[in-house]
Amino acid sequence: MYSRKLFLVVIGIIALVLAGCAPEVTPWVPTATPQEVELEEAHADDQATAEGEEHDDDRANVDEHSEDLGEPDVRYTLITGGGTGQLIYVGVGGDIDGVENPLLTAEPGEVVEITLINGDKIEHDLVIDELGVHTDHLQDLDSQSTVTFKVEEEAEFEYYCSVPGHRQAGMFGTLRVGEPQSAAATAPSIVLDPAEVPAPIGTRPPTTVDVALTAQEVVGQLADGTTYEYFTFNGTVPGPMIRVRVGDTVNLSLTNDTSSALSHSIDLHAVNGPGGGAVYTQTAPGDTHAFSFKALNPGVYVYHCATPSVPHHIASGMYGLIVVEPEGGLPPVDKEFYVMQGEIYTEQPFGTLGQ
Repeated sequence: MYSRKLFLVVIGIIALVLAGCAPEVTPWVPTATPQEVELEEAHADDQATAEGEEHDDDRANVDEHSEDLGEPDVRYTLITGGGTGQLIYVGVGGDIDGVENPLLTAEPGEVVEITLINGDKIEHDLVIDELGVHTDHLQDLDSQSTVTFKVEEEAEFEYYCSVPGHRQAGMFGTLRVGEPQSAAATAPSIVLDPAEVPAPIGTRPPTTVDVALTAQEVVGQLADGTTYEYFTFNGTVPGPMIRVRVGDTVNLSLTNDTSSALSHSIDLHAVNGPGGGAVYTQTAPGDTHAFSFKALNPGVYVYHCATPSVPHHIASGMYGLIVVEPEGGLPPVDKEFYVMQGEIYTEQPFGTLGQ
């Protein structure tokens, strides 16, 4: 037993002696050659230069839209789409809250700030050409860009999205500075002469009647010095009066003038069946469509365009009358007049000049 303990003690002493005599170990570190040192220094210089240029670019992006003009006098915030699913701007806050493509106003000499927010994950921006205003292009949801600029003269400027197709789809509005006066505009009258009435049918038997109408979009006089782009049948408001008798077969053709920007159609309330002919006459610019119907019931009926948006087309002047006389005709009178009433509600106050 004692000899075993002595052996273990001896072994422990030898181990301690060997540990104390062991040479100090230094980790090996590779030494760079002169060429490698030069390459490393050049890389560091390039990286520093690139970082400096990046900071310069950041400053340039800020300066591009944020000239030091002082505190803005008026601030506006617009969000794209605004939850409507349309290509429009929607106002945020203040008097323009929830307003689509709102009218923005300022006075000459004021500093204007506009903040654009992307609300629909579609690429958008905001541009005002005459003032050199251009936000960043926004792609990500909730991303923002702010522009600050000064307005000097009384005028109206259009703000719009410059992404192809967006402006045409309705993404534009007006910035009005002061109270600019529009120049007086002139155009011919589009009012149909009330005395322009077809001759009475009388006692003639049923026959075939051909009626040709042309849809035309024309600029006409609205008031003195003010014009309006009307939608018309044959260039007048109302359209020509159509006169037939019970039992007549009417062959009606509708041509849409090549100068039109929109499709047009006709719905005659004297036609039995859904749509009154509108389903057969949805006519693109430059095209012609036709259909036939038999006049079954006497009366005075309206006809109008039935192309969406129907109220827009009707209110712009696309309406008229079709008179279906009874068998034997109407009692004779001294004089006949053709009168219809239409109303136009304008965005500008009454008396504003221009188109």
